[in-house]
Order: sequence, then C-alpha cells, then structure tokens
Amino acid sequence: MPHRNTATPRRMPALAAIAALSAAALLSACGGNDAQQEQEQAQAQEPAFTLADLEAAKPVAVTPEQVAETFALGSKSTDLQRELLEKEVSGQVVEWDLQLYEVSLEEDVYTVSTQPIPVADSDTLNLIRIIANVRARTPEEHAFLRAVKTGDPIRLRGRLTAIALRTAVVLDPAVIVKPEEAAK
Repeated sequence: MPHRNTATPRRMPALAAIAALSAAALLSACGGNDAQQEQEQAQAQEPAFTLADLEAAKPVAVTPEQVAETFALGSKSTDLQRELLEKEVSGQVVEWDLQLYEVSLEEDVYTVSTQPIPVADSDTLNLIRIIANVRARTPEEHAFLRAVKTGDPIRLRGRLTAIALRTAVVLDPAVIVKPEEAAK
C-alpha cells in the first residue's frame, strides 16, 4: 500500500514554521549569520581607544539619570527612544558622578560597579548600574580604588561601549576623575 501524506491542511503551516525555524537555527549554528560575522570583523579592525583618546575627548551631555529613566522597566520611553539614545551615546565619552557599589581587580584593571542610578518615576523598576573597567594611572589612584567603600561617591570618565539588557551601562576604558580634572 503506498504511503499517504497524513498531515491535514491545518497542520501544514505549523510544520512549515517548525522546518523554517530548524533551518534558521542550523544555519546560525553553522556560521550562516553573515551580518554578525561582519560586525565582529569591523570591531576587530577598529583602532584601540586609548587612555590618551579618553582624556582628550569632550564628554557628551547625557546624564546617568537620563539613561536610567529611559531604560527603566515600566518607563514611558518607547523602544525607539531607547534605541536612539543608545545610538547617541554608544562609543562616546561620558563623565559622571556615581555611588560605588563594588570594586574588583584582575590583571591591573579595576572593575567598578555602581549602585543603581536613581530615577524620579516611582512606578518604574530601575536596574541600570554602571560597570566600568578602570585603569589606574597613578599610585594614588590605585590606593583610592583599593580603599573606596560601598556608597562612596566616585567620578568616572569612560567610553560608553554598551547598554546591556537594560541593566548595565559599560564604560571601557575608564579612569578616575579628581575634582580638579573634572570637565567644565
């Protein structure tokens, strides 16, 4: 007896969708994502952003509170507004006064994380913190980063490289800014 196709017309779109998703997953796993590969290659070809570049750059006029308000869960900001703000600040230098949460050290780079940035709208859930990869330039900065405590104020200047999952703003590289060095 010949084999008959037992799939009903209602099941055909579901089967086609499953097949398409499986093919997409297979292509992705096999390196079929050309756009992602091109982006990674472009990033690898970018010249390194040095501490001299960081010190010479003029910080953008975006505050951590603006970023936190825009990316807070339940905020009135739209996805488009978040996307536009991220494009505006990505790759730019910022200089912000923050409240320290934690410091860790690995291979002469301090990872500084901050308390969540306060937001004015009490109906939102703000998860945004700053994560900065800080390079100490002097023995005094090394001593400061080793002595600073949770809740202490800290002023950082850094290149904003990412806003990840509406929870973290990444600055890399970053440096400590003393009051006399603050941007005017």
